[in-house]
Amino acid sequence: MKKIFAFSPLTNVYGLARTLLALSTFLTILFTDSDVLFRPLGNFQHFGYLKHFLMEINFYSFFFNENIVWAKVISLFILGLVISGWRPRITGLLHWYISCSFALSCIIVDGGDHINTILCFILVPITLLDSRKNHWQTYHPVFDKLSEKYRSITLFAFYTVLKIQVAMIYFQSSTAKFFVKEWANGTAIYYWFYDPSFGAPDWLLPIIKPLLHYSLITVFITWSVLVFELALCIGPLLSEKNRKYLFFLGVAFHFSIFIIHGLASFSLTMYAALLILLWPHDSPIVFKNLKFNK
Repeated sequence: MKKIFAFSPLTNVYGLARTLLALSTFLTILFTDSDVLFRPLGNFQHFGYLKHFLMEINFYSFFFNENIVWAKVISLFILGLVISGWRPRITGLLHWYISCSFALSCIIVDGGDHINTILCFILVPITLLDSRKNHWQTYHPVFDKLSEKYRSITLFAFYTVLKIQVAMIYFQSSTAKFFVKEWANGTAIYYWFYDPSFGAPDWLLPIIKPLLHYSLITVFITWSVLVFELALCIGPLLSEKNRKYLFFLGVAFHFSIFIIHGLASFSLTMYAALLILLWPHDSPIVFKNLKFNK
């Protein structure tokens, strides 16, 4: 119980995770044309999974089609504040609102956007308890105060939920593939690399093509993905040193997904998820020569 009473994840670790989540959405909105990114607002009613009340409160529903650019500008401004780390208590709820609205109204949304929305939602109670001016700053709790103990218990509960959520994402991602024929027989990687939409880029194919023609290599890579995702799932049970090793392997794993499949926003979201899952919450990341570390 002493560890729970003294628990505080309010370091730049969770701050960096928030920044990466916001950056993922920020870059997608900034570099994608509105006509490609959003459904025509008048057509929202044709999508049955969007309930009426969600249409009413969706941020992008407040703007007519010709004014959607203003929705993008405001979204980028709010996400920019989150990226900067400014006032988590204020920006936490706004971040989730923009992320959720984006995921519901965007045409080209992927799994990373849904994960982003879920993580932002669970982060809201944590940000509401974060009184720092900037999430890059060091928080100095006074654990002998009763109010601080209640804060620590609440932070512990929601940060634990965050970790469980990320762990379950990797668990489901791995085990669900067991029942897919191509993953079970070890050929999935071959088909993904040659997929016309998400396959490997032309410059990379000449390098990997010779390897993929060896069935043992293809099977090894395919099944390694399943094993590694399970390893990430149980990562929090490892020692702090091994969790950090696994974290960097996870970063390399998702970077390879970005290089091969071009899913930049997804990779940024998963970097944030890895920070939450594996990096020790009380082990701040050192950014040299930056004043907000103090």
